[in-house]
Amino acid sequence: MLSLHSRRPFSSVLAGDRRSHRRGLSIEFSDYREYRPGDDLKYVDWKAYGRLEKLFLKLFVDEEDLNVHLLIDNSKSMSFGETTTKWEYAQRAAAAIGFIALHENNRVDAAAFNTAISSRTNPLRGDQSIPVFLKALEKLPPPDGGTQFSQVIRKYAASSPPSGLVIIFSDFFDLEIAAGLANLAARNHQTALIQVLDRLEVSPDFDGDINLIDSESGVTREVTLSSYEIQQYKTRLDQYTAELIQSAGKYGADFVRVVTDEPVETLVLHSLRTAGIVK
Repeated sequence: MLSLHSRRPFSSVLAGDRRSHRRGLSIEFSDYREYRPGDDLKYVDWKAYGRLEKLFLKLFVDEEDLNVHLLIDNSKSMSFGETTTKWEYAQRAAAAIGFIALHENNRVDAAAFNTAISSRTNPLRGDQSIPVFLKALEKLPPPDGGTQFSQVIRKYAASSPPSGLVIIFSDFFDLEIAAGLANLAARNHQTALIQVLDRLEVSPDFDGDINLIDSESGVTREVTLSSYEIQQYKTRLDQYTAELIQSAGKYGADFVRVVTDEPVETLVLHSLRTAGIVK
């Protein structure tokens, strides 16, 4: 059975199905210790007392639920794609991850963002909430406008969502991500960045004279492309990705790149497992 994993310990006010590293009074028996004045008598093992004439308290493994926050970039650049747009792919990936989390009885919410957070869903929990969650994802507003990643994520963190696993889907064409990640880390969130790109953005297959149009600003630029310029572009994209990974690592965030012609199953079962986000 698949489950989501976070390296950070979280506190929780509700009992769930995630085993933490501390002992508490919850669901699954773990060990005994001697009774101490002030302990709750309902956790005394009276059978052990009958045999040993000493009071022992039952210890249990504390079970916690994980809060999973899914944030999907719906700026205009996410509308790019021929067969599948980056936005559509991000929605499908979020649906798969949300399904896993809800099946594991974790709490899940989702929101879209560009220059602001929009259509933030209520937290859901359990298998019975899966249809509601999927419908909520479908109703998220389609891509439009620009993006201000750090400003938006800073405000999101300040809104005090319960500490948990924040998974952000974006093409991350806004390199200014450090301030937003710093705010999430300061509020004890574990963050995972999933960069969604189209195959043409990774490996352009055209040459000659073309017009490039910035989908968010509308600015156009005439360029002449040859194999040399294409190779330069790929080199710069690799450098840009390395900068993103460095920024993510500085704040303990995971980074995964996915291309929209890859099956979502490959993302979940291979890439996210390799990154340790899915177990």
